[in-house]
Amino acid sequence: MTATPAEPVQAAPSEAAAASAPEAEAESEDNRAARQKALDHLTDTEGEQTVAEIIAGTGLSRNTCEEAIHRAVQSEQIERVAQGLYRLAPPKPFPRSRNGHTDDEWIARIVAWQVNPASWNVEEDGPPPNDPNHRIPLDVVGRLKDRQAREAKAAAKQAAGRRRVTRPVDRCLLWQLSLLWPKFLFLLGSPGRIRTSDQPVNSRLLYH
Repeated sequence: MTATPAEPVQAAPSEAAAASAPEAEAESEDNRAARQKALDHLTDTEGEQTVAEIIAGTGLSRNTCEEAIHRAVQSEQIERVAQGLYRLAPPKPFPRSRNGHTDDEWIARIVAWQVNPASWNVEEDGPPPNDPNHRIPLDVVGRLKDRQAREAKAAAKQAAGRRRVTRPVDRCLLWQLSLLWPKFLFLLGSPGRIRTSDQPVNSRLLYH
């Protein structure tokens, strides 16, 4: 009786394969929101951040934050600077596009149109950007919106910083004026009623 060959034993999945398993899963709404929180935090801080700092700034749990960072790195939205240190990835250069212009040319035309709608050349570029039938590549429109939103957020942060700097100066000035105000009142004299002893008296009025 001949022995039947044993079936080959399947090797256990490697750690690398196990680590890449979450990438194959569809990103849930909660994971997408967590990734956006991490991106917003890095946008606001404008610098390199550790995982602990991102957790503190977003309020996410460690596992959720690490998974959000991992997905953002895979999508090239975040750069890994060193072990446990990350920063926001720089904007990607616009690649060559379709419909007669490069992406940079489309961007320049859209920005000029935002400033002056009359600058749009309908014959050359088709309907303007606010027309649903425009022929601008949608990926160009999306990238421009993201870039302008990031610039607006950075400008708002700088304006808030300037207000925080000027407010203590204003309070200090008000405090100094409050100390000087009584001295001005003393120099000007009391605006109260005039004393009768300082006025001439008609004696007939006293005995009338």
